[in-house]
Amino acid sequence: MMKKILLIITLSLLTSSNLFAENLNWFFNKWLSENGHHKYLNEQGALQVMHEINKHYECLDGIIHNAAVLGKLSPLESYDASIWEEILQVNLTAPFLLTKALIPLIKTSKFARIIFTSSGVATQGRSFWGAYNVSKIGLKGLAEIFDDEFQFKNNLKIFSFDPGATNTKMRAAAFPAENPNGVKDPLDLLACYEWFFEQESQVSKKSFFKYSDFHLPKDAKDTDTSKS
Repeated sequence: MMKKILLIITLSLLTSSNLFAENLNWFFNKWLSENGHHKYLNEQGALQVMHEINKHYECLDGIIHNAAVLGKLSPLESYDASIWEEILQVNLTAPFLLTKALIPLIKTSKFARIIFTSSGVATQGRSFWGAYNVSKIGLKGLAEIFDDEFQFKNNLKIFSFDPGATNTKMRAAAFPAENPNGVKDPLDLLACYEWFFEQESQVSKKSFFKYSDFHLPKDAKDTDTSKS
């Protein structure tokens, strides 16, 4: 695979695939310190991220949205409104703002991808999962809308990826009694993310993938079940 310029968005760090990560992280922390009155990333901040990247690169080959907060498991009737706001801002609004701001750089790439990290609760409501559940349903819809609007843009593909049960701090918080050795390591996901940036993904008719899809026969990736 040819070298790509990727932006990986995590909860506490904006990183790219090379040493530019350090510069961008410095910029992002600087923006937060200068805009402390903004509790969450806003449209102005997203545009500033785009301009900072554009100082170093003429295009961007990919974005992987992987930032998320769980909040707490609680019935909706007693759900804390401030936690609700925080989760929707981080899990849904920020990916929208950053994607919107970075589209001009993505469009200039010859082979671009945008990956939204999804969840098992992205396709249906689940008791007590509250704002996290809503944000993941919304994020899947956001990815589908972007994908539909850019379906005739041959250089750009947009996917949602549900990694399934993975040994992370968020997973441990959601399932404290679960044996962490019984779920996959995050490094097991690398091959899946790499596939999205391979030429094979260009002809896929699917926009929503689960981890299990990568352990099925090769032609399984060509069957569109994203809306089932």
